Amino acid sequence: MANFEWAVNDVFRKEGEYSDNPADHGGKTRWGITEAVARKHGYDGDMKEFPRERALAIYRSDYWDAVRGDDLPNELGIRMLDFAVNAGPGRAIRALQRAMEITDDGLFWPETLDHLRQMADDIPLVEARVRIEQLRHYRDIVRRDPTQGVFLLGWITRLLT
Repeated sequence: MANFEWAVNDVFRKEGEYSDNPADHGGKTRWGITEAVARKHGYDGDMKEFPRERALAIYRSDYWDAVRGDDLPNELGIRMLDFAVNAGPGRAIRALQRAMEITDDGLFWPETLDHLRQMADDIPLVEARVRIEQLRHYRDIVRRDPTQGVFLLGWITRLLT
């Protein structure tokens, strides 16, 4: 099953420590946690000082647990955490459900996990399909708001690594 520490370190590597790009609708971000999410979790300090430990707790509660990372095969767990952090857990779960060709309601029902277990021999295919869904998400962002195209190469790099 997927390893939270490995998955979160992969996301930290992709997100970097601190960002405040004026073109980024997420605003100030540290460790991949936006200021809005940090505030929701009670952090009221400077985002440049947002502690890694608090980011870990948020990754666990808001993203990893939401996509049931502990129940997923390793590579799929890493992909799902990355997509959930980048686009929200509901969108990541819908992508997984579409990848398995089941109803995509964005809720991780027991049936979702049962179906995934039935596809145990096809996990690489499921993970590749989730990546395709992630790419479609990025494409749709740029279609809705062409100013976000400045991030497209980074998003594609994120997707491929």
